[in-house]
Amino acid sequence: MTLFAAFLALLVGLSLGLLGGGGSILTVPIFRYALEMGVKESIGMSLGVVSVTSLVGALRHWHKGNLDLKALVAFAPAAILSTYLGARLAQYVPDVVQLVALGVVMLTAAILMWKGAPPLSREGDGGRGRRPGAVIAIGVALGLLTGIVGVGGGFLIVPALVLLLGLDMKRAVGTSLGVIALNAASGFVGYLGQVTM
Repeated sequence: MTLFAAFLALLVGLSLGLLGGGGSILTVPIFRYALEMGVKESIGMSLGVVSVTSLVGALRHWHKGNLDLKALVAFAPAAILSTYLGARLAQYVPDVVQLVALGVVMLTAAILMWKGAPPLSREGDGGRGRRPGAVIAIGVALGLLTGIVGVGGGFLIVPALVLLLGLDMKRAVGTSLGVIALNAASGFVGYLGQVTM
């Protein structure tokens, strides 16, 4: 079983390298079903793994000039705080609710990818900072989702960075990985003491 989980982890790493996502939507099921760990343990450990993998990707994008620090600072604080809060609140959420919510998020992400991305008419229009209230609201909602369900939310962060802050797609992907790394680390810290890692 451990060898099978290691093989799946390799596939997750390859997909992260190719697609630039955080990977929590894939790592939670590996911990839960391939390694047969509890739901909350799976989410907590997944956040630790995703934090490290996203940080590696974010650093790679930063060296290429594809990480916007101003956008990261605009998006991350609210998301980090709400992720920690969501992780602390997760102890009161039944395991089955967390798994169903994860399934709904996975299905939503699959449908969005299947339909294809809508044209991003504001991409690169220099609209950075034009909707700070929306950025904070999305950061809070995403943080709670990350803390409770364990998903990084790259499929939501990238469009928000493009549409609300005017980043081009490459910088949005790099910045998204930075946000995911910080969010996941915050969620991991929030789960410490609640579950056995």
